Amino acid sequence: NAGVWVSNQTFTIEENNYFFDYLENEETAWLTGVVYGPWTKMGWEEIRARTPKRFPIRRYPDITHTIRCQYPIKNWDPAFANTVGREPMMPLPKMHRHIYLRYKDVSDGFGTYSDGIHDDFNKQLWSALGWDPGTDLDSFLLEYGKVWWGPDLAKDVAKGLSMLEENWIGPILENKTIPQTLELWESIAERSSDFDSNWRSQMYLFRARFDRYVQEKTRVEAKYEAEALAALEKAPQIGAEPAIEQARTALAQADAPPLPDVRKGIEDLGPLLLKTIGYQLSVKEPYKARNSERGAMLDWLDQPVNDRPWMEQRFEEILELESKAEQLAAIDEMVHWTDPGPGGYYDNLGAVGEFSHVVYQKTWEEDPSACNSPRVAFPYYKADKAAIAETMDTFEEANATFKEEKETSSTKSRRRQEMRMAWQSQITSQYGTPLTMRYENLDPEAQYRLKVTYAGRYRPTMTLTLNDTYSVHGPVNQPQPIWPVEYYIPQEATRGGTLDLEWNLMEGRGCMVSEVWLIKVP
Repeated sequence: NAGVWVSNQTFTIEENNYFFDYLENEETAWLTGVVYGPWTKMGWEEIRARTPKRFPIRRYPDITHTIRCQYPIKNWDPAFANTVGREPMMPLPKMHRHIYLRYKDVSDGFGTYSDGIHDDFNKQLWSALGWDPGTDLDSFLLEYGKVWWGPDLAKDVAKGLSMLEENWIGPILENKTIPQTLELWESIAERSSDFDSNWRSQMYLFRARFDRYVQEKTRVEAKYEAEALAALEKAPQIGAEPAIEQARTALAQADAPPLPDVRKGIEDLGPLLLKTIGYQLSVKEPYKARNSERGAMLDWLDQPVNDRPWMEQRFEEILELESKAEQLAAIDEMVHWTDPGPGGYYDNLGAVGEFSHVVYQKTWEEDPSACNSPRVAFPYYKADKAAIAETMDTFEEANATFKEEKETSSTKSRRRQEMRMAWQSQITSQYGTPLTMRYENLDPEAQYRLKVTYAGRYRPTMTLTLNDTYSVHGPVNQPQPIWPVEYYIPQEATRGGTLDLEWNLMEGRGCMVSEVWLIKVP
């Protein structure tokens, strides 16, 4: 009595049109239903509207990934996205309860998609909700603690799991929960009589330590970068070469890891988790993870969380410039990179808390998969010293998951371009949804210009229009190498005090923009 269910995951627009036409017009007695899974190029509402009513739709929810996935972490700090990565230990009680309930009444059940044990909590939560949609979240957290730690530790475990989710809320340097989360999980470990065999206790302690380490790493590397920029500001007085040398010295302080005891605690848990459950926390021996994206968190401990790789590469380029004036101008550009000038605006579109002009068609609560509203995207970018040395001249096709990546990426040798933190994440709108920004209270008498950094893993072709009236540019490809481009804005576009920017997708997976400056011309 088995039935055939078909998923249109990764179908192109043309393939989807064929698929739904087939369902409508062909003999389909062999087909039981349709499955809605990750990377289906439409929202739930559209797939239901286009699927004939006789076919039920079953969910295949991604409960196992944090980025480059069906349900990305909301407003995730890039420091986490670029270190914790795509498959970390990820108990997300509130997030996954909401996702389950959001589509419960319009789907014919579900089968969760998992790639490992790191999502153990999410698996068990979905199973509990599938059994009883009215399951109380606090009660379930307590039950999970009782089953795997016993009644004496259950309350603290329940609290600790919720705190791990809270660790990822908001800008990492403003999150006061992270140190408290580590303190609680250290206490749980000390009181666990079976800690050496309880892989759940080990992996949640690993996550708590890792989060705290990344938080401190972010703090000190921001300080080192500020010191480097301060050194560069002195270039007009002391010269380009001495200023660059001082900046390099400031950035090199990051070679000494912060919180060495916490880092050692992270590294010590690796062999224990390998022994207890076969956890593959590195691509290296003895772990042998498939690649560094697949939960290999130990391989990301040295990932920079500031602009050091880009700055050091830029230093080399600046010192090759022929004239001192050119060198000083390039250094000045680095120092004042994010400054839009008086009356201007700068948006770092991939960093939580650093952009404010993006228009959301739907809230996260309405559209957690962000099929019909913007989301932040994080491409694969590994930039510790070993990674840079290994990939100086090649495109990493192994990490190109989708057709859109492979079709727009040359496999020919080319010099590796290091990325500013702002280029390592982008705001994106998917599958033809326009990407819109709005500025209000502009000076009606002023002249403005626009500067934009186009970056992103899919390298889309986009158009840009102002106020539904003025074309800034027709279909253009992402610049290679990545660098900001500038555009003239007609004064008529801002005379009303409001400016709307709208990008529309011509080719690729979705619109992607990293940085936008709206500059008031003096």
